[in-house]
Amino acid sequence: VPCNQAVLVKDIPIQPDTELLPGESFTKSWRFRNAGSCTWTTEYSLAFVSGNQMAGPDRQFLPADVLPGQEIELAIQLAAPQSLGNFTGAWKLSDPFGNLFGDSLQKGQPFKVNIQVVRDTSLVYDILENYCAATWKSSQGDLTCPLVPEIPRGSITDDGKRIPKRIYQKGAFVLIQQPKTETGEQNDTPALAVRPDQAREGFILAEIPALNFQANDHFLATTGCMHGNNRCNTTFQLQYTVQDGEWQILSSWKETYDGVVHPIDIDLSALSGQPIWLRLVVLNNGNSSSDWAFWMAPKIVHYK
Repeated sequence: VPCNQAVLVKDIPIQPDTELLPGESFTKSWRFRNAGSCTWTTEYSLAFVSGNQMAGPDRQFLPADVLPGQEIELAIQLAAPQSLGNFTGAWKLSDPFGNLFGDSLQKGQPFKVNIQVVRDTSLVYDILENYCAATWKSSQGDLTCPLVPEIPRGSITDDGKRIPKRIYQKGAFVLIQQPKTETGEQNDTPALAVRPDQAREGFILAEIPALNFQANDHFLATTGCMHGNNRCNTTFQLQYTVQDGEWQILSSWKETYDGVVHPIDIDLSALSGQPIWLRLVVLNNGNSSSDWAFWMAPKIVHYK
């Protein structure tokens, strides 16, 4: 058995989640087992090796000896960078001579911390929580809400097994608590899976009740195609109107099955000062072959 060998027993998540404000302090912890033949003394340490250090120390020494077979939980104090975005920091254990070692079950890979730094916001309107307050339509007419029962997990296939074909031919939508997207990942953030109707210029839309916006209000969502729908080819639109006015396109973007999902951030400041109706629209780009797409966590927030 090698002298220095570690096994990551538990990667303890950041609480309450991985979204942090610029400069926000947090604690990251891991539980390790000494899988080697040497005792980890207090001269052993957890050392930063790559990525973003997040204001952490270059190394943090172990608080006690760890005999072979024993476990220890190590915690480091970190702080989010001042800039926005996704950040990763990588750490390894180090012996007194500077020899680094990672997770022996993962070919010596380092122990990582991943965070997302976001702006300070307040929630204005959660579209997902109020999705049945919207008016749902396709080119075939109005749709009832909920159209089909909520699906707790997984992706939606286009073979009629989960949603009867007679329903989704007219356009369909369903709330999924743990959607599986075109990236292949199962997400813990709920989403509305939507499918335009079968007509040549088919669509599906949700019309949101009138809202009064302020400067620095933004529409946020993540959009893409559901897992397994590799012929998905859609156009997303965010539309708006004032009372008795024509519907206008505020933003439009295409979503195909390319393995990438897209975070959407649309400034609504120009619409402040009067009641505004919004529409979340998905077009089928000429046909609806495998066009299961999604709006993940659509909401209106105010940037502080």
